[in-house]
Amino acid sequence: MKFLPKEYRSIAGASAFAVLSMGGSGTYFWFAFNQQTEALEAAAKKSAEHKRLMSANPVPSQEQLKQLETQRDQFQEALKNLRTAISALNFGANEQTPQEFQKALNDKTHSFSKKAEKYTVAVPPGFYMNFDQYLQKLPSPEAVPMANRRLSGAEVLLDDFLESRPLSLREFKVRTPELEPDRVAPKPAPVKVDPKAPKVAAPPPPPKPVLEAQSYTLQFTARPDSLRDFLNSLAAETRGLFVLRRIKVVNNKEKEPPVKGVQLGVGTTEAGLGGPAVPGNPLGLGGAAGLGNPTGAGGSFARYVLGDEHVEVEMSVDLVTLAEEVSTAKDKEAAK
Repeated sequence: MKFLPKEYRSIAGASAFAVLSMGGSGTYFWFAFNQQTEALEAAAKKSAEHKRLMSANPVPSQEQLKQLETQRDQFQEALKNLRTAISALNFGANEQTPQEFQKALNDKTHSFSKKAEKYTVAVPPGFYMNFDQYLQKLPSPEAVPMANRRLSGAEVLLDDFLESRPLSLREFKVRTPELEPDRVAPKPAPVKVDPKAPKVAAPPPPPKPVLEAQSYTLQFTARPDSLRDFLNSLAAETRGLFVLRRIKVVNNKEKEPPVKGVQLGVGTTEAGLGGPAVPGNPLGLGGAAGLGNPTGAGGSFARYVLGDEHVEVEMSVDLVTLAEEVSTAKDKEAAK
């Protein structure tokens, strides 16, 4: 059915196309106008913020400055409390002569050896708490305060170690960075200074550390309950702040020993937990090769189940102390 005559069809099509084009153009201009409005509003906000910042007082403001001062005071108070707490621990660098230090070392070493013998703890032969360098040679007066601190820490640490009733002490080391050759800082290469270059102020020296750590390394053999007691004693130690840095524990028995012919609850057993199974005793407990006879095949299995194994332990412990406590009498006189 034809609604328009033939001569008007082209005119109607052109008119429809023109109407669609005008509608699309109107829609485009409407979206463009909206985007322009949003862009102008964003620019106005940024301009207002820029004017506010340009006219504002420079930072920090009085309120921010008060906050910084409050935080500074809180930090200083916390640092003061920390120093007080650590200073209360008995690890100060007491004034000693080299001869007095060597005598104290001999006394503490002898006391440790006697206590280890009393508790039947095996220690390395000629054990000298890893202070062997002072056997024949006295420490210098400057080295005595630090050596005394390390010796005091070693005494407390080894005392807690013996009280846990271990089986043996294989190795004990006290870390002395100043004596390690690989830690000697190389001398800086000379730097050529250009006389025409502008002078630059030297950077301020780094702040001195407030705390420092004296490190100890132990290798020993113990039962699991002894190791637990030793770790608990370090955590509860009131004579010093000890921090466990690393620990490696290896069980001397990785798995239970093989047992042949074990049938738990039914049947018989040739060499299992006990003797032959009988009515009322299906496991054969208490037989010729049972729990009461460790020579039987079931005896090794029973010892494993009941905790007869021990552990090989390697651990590193740090004693945290105040750094500024280590000073000689000469330094104190100079400070006055």
